[in-house]
Amino acid sequence: LRPVATRPSEGGAFRAPVDPRLETPEATIRAVASFCDGLPRPLFFGVKPLDAPDLLTGYAIAPPQHVDEDGALVLESPVVANALGAWFALCPKASRAELAEAAAAAARRLRLDQADLRGSLVFSCSGRGRAFHSADHCDSLALRTALPNIPIIGCFANGEIGPPPFNELGGRDLDANADVMGFTSQSVLLRLDGATLD
Repeated sequence: LRPVATRPSEGGAFRAPVDPRLETPEATIRAVASFCDGLPRPLFFGVKPLDAPDLLTGYAIAPPQHVDEDGALVLESPVVANALGAWFALCPKASRAELAEAAAAAARRLRLDQADLRGSLVFSCSGRGRAFHSADHCDSLALRTALPNIPIIGCFANGEIGPPPFNELGGRDLDANADVMGFTSQSVLLRLDGATLD
């Protein structure tokens, strides 16, 4: 995912050059469509603490469900007050960069643990692959580049179970709770000592 526009939920302005008087979800969606020369599909909304240091990563991402009669944007999950909000669109280049960053972090962790790595399982959303990346094997190639000698087996899925994606809220937490997600690529690294590293 890549951010297409961001706005603090209390009195801020979009980073994109759009009207700063935006107050309703409909107005923000129109502004995103204008900024992007059309409305990206699918469009996601993310929230994170307003005082978070990095403006571009660490969001909890949720697809918008609908806009209520009072103009409130309804998301799949609860939102904290005074959060930073951002609209996100799918981006193959950003996805490949995030996959490479996550695989490199896993490789560093395995070297520190001196783990005896035996293989990997990769589960990618059926919406990914060639249709999304315009190339084959991009989700597994990131892992293959960071850990060149491990066997990899995997499949495409229609809903992936695992921790949050690497650059989303909680994605770098090794103890993050697993959830069912969509349009992700989940990898499990198998170690001889029985411990797993997601």
